[in-house]
Amino acid sequence: MSVGPGIQLTGEISNCTTLIVEGDVDATLDGKALEILQRGVFCGTARVESASIQGRFDGDLTVSGLLRIESGGSTSGKLRYGQLEVAVGGDLTGEISKYIDEDEKPVADDSVEVADEDEKPAANDNVEVTDEDQKPAADDSVEVTKEDLNTNPVPTLGCPFLVKNGH
Repeated sequence: MSVGPGIQLTGEISNCTTLIVEGDVDATLDGKALEILQRGVFCGTARVESASIQGRFDGDLTVSGLLRIESGGSTSGKLRYGQLEVAVGGDLTGEISKYIDEDEKPVADDSVEVADEDEKPAANDNVEVTDEDQKPAADDSVEVTKEDLNTNPVPTLGCPFLVKNGH
């Protein structure tokens, strides 16, 4: 569907494969792709798989795949994206967050155990964090010895870890 220059569209748009905006749209969109060209303006809510913004978007935008903001394009509002590409001269403002597909959320059983400093967890140990203050920082690391790599599978701890050979 295309909204040409000088055209104003207000309402709800659903089951739209690609919406190309050169005019003014004030709507709710549920579709596959959104393309806002240089003179185009979209105000409202859009939920799409991909979006390319050369004009202006104001509102609530959820893009499960690639959100591309071209030079001269601007977005503002509540924005969620799977992947993000902003060209030099593109403007991105508002509440911005990474889109998380409900099917890809971590399983509740994927937990990390915090052991005493003298006690190192074995590769097959289950770990639990019961106190919020005990959660490891993002830059914490776990040492895995060369023997562990040869005899045990590398533990999956759900956090970054560092493998040090010979320690």
